[in-house]
Amino acid sequence: MSLEGGQFGPESRNCVKDDKRITGGAKLYGGFGYGTAVYEFQVSGKAERLGAEVDFINPKKKNLSVYLYNYGTAKDGNPAHSKDVDGKWWLWGESQEDNWVTPANQEASDGTGETAFVSPQGKVRMLLHAPGGIPYISDGLFFISRVGLKVGTTEAELTGFQTSDNAWMEGGLAVAKGIGKPPQGVNPARGRILALWAAKAVAMRNLLLSMGEVRREDGTLYVQGTLVGVKVREEKTLPDGSVEVTVEMAVQ
Repeated sequence: MSLEGGQFGPESRNCVKDDKRITGGAKLYGGFGYGTAVYEFQVSGKAERLGAEVDFINPKKKNLSVYLYNYGTAKDGNPAHSKDVDGKWWLWGESQEDNWVTPANQEASDGTGETAFVSPQGKVRMLLHAPGGIPYISDGLFFISRVGLKVGTTEAELTGFQTSDNAWMEGGLAVAKGIGKPPQGVNPARGRILALWAAKAVAMRNLLLSMGEVRREDGTLYVQGTLVGVKVREEKTLPDGSVEVTVEMAVQ
């Protein structure tokens, strides 16, 4: 599941919608203080592990920090935790490059009540933090296009599904993504169509790989099964002209 960068919550700070740079995106900046962009997801079913994928451009190569809100009783004791952020937010990861990805390996709860990153109502909150400095010179600046949440469950283990950065489980759905690039020397419209076809093919391959329906032999992929009831969840054009497609399929 994913949100556009511009779908941040009202409690965000120094974060504005910015369709000029990225359609549906947001500009997050630190300014003299700091900046935050807060996103909320609604999870269906029992979430046991969480992962994320944040697509952004980092022109100044500053540190973007990603936090998860803890609905439990404990506060984050990580020494790298920013003083700008309340201790109920737990530091999840950081990046000084473009984009940040982590597989669904974060336990949703420790079972004791101290940490619980999914609320009883199925809410998951994520916060992006931009460091402050001298505006336009030394503060953090990030152009956010998409914020995605991955959810892992024991259903993946029961079905033999192998999760990865490109394929994961969300409740009873197997989800996968693929990226296709437009060929050189073709007009932009046809290039996007070809990139879209390629992205769908890669997403299907990743779904088959995770379900154990593809075997590798001497560098060649052999398909051993078929996909039934696959639906395209999302099509997205990336800043470099590539197309990313996310597909989903109900797992019985």
